[in-house]
Amino acid sequence: MRWWRKADVQQTLKLTRSQIERLDLTFDRERPERVALRRKIAEMDRLLRRVLERGNAEDEVVKRLSEQVEALRAQHNVRRTLMIFAIFRRLTPEQRAALTELRRTDADMRSGPFVEFDR
Repeated sequence: MRWWRKADVQQTLKLTRSQIERLDLTFDRERPERVALRRKIAEMDRLLRRVLERGNAEDEVVKRLSEQVEALRAQHNVRRTLMIFAIFRRLTPEQRAALTELRRTDADMRSGPFVEFDR
């Protein structure tokens, strides 16, 4: 979700057109890798689920698959965190404070802007 595209957020944070463009570029630059990781996580998670449902795999196989899924999730979370940090760096301290307050008081923003970053 590109929360910075909402007119009320732009007004509250006093985002400039240049900032909005830079936020879009940051989001777009990071998105393909995050989407690819999400797909790989889903694929590996399905494989792990099938192995578990069969119930006849060796413990080591389940352990290895589980570790692979969790390692992919960790990679995805790190990429997401770095993207959020890059977005924060494009905001002024005043804008970051206003965003924090907006997230505290606005129900739509409480479920985001960081929950739905990959959609």
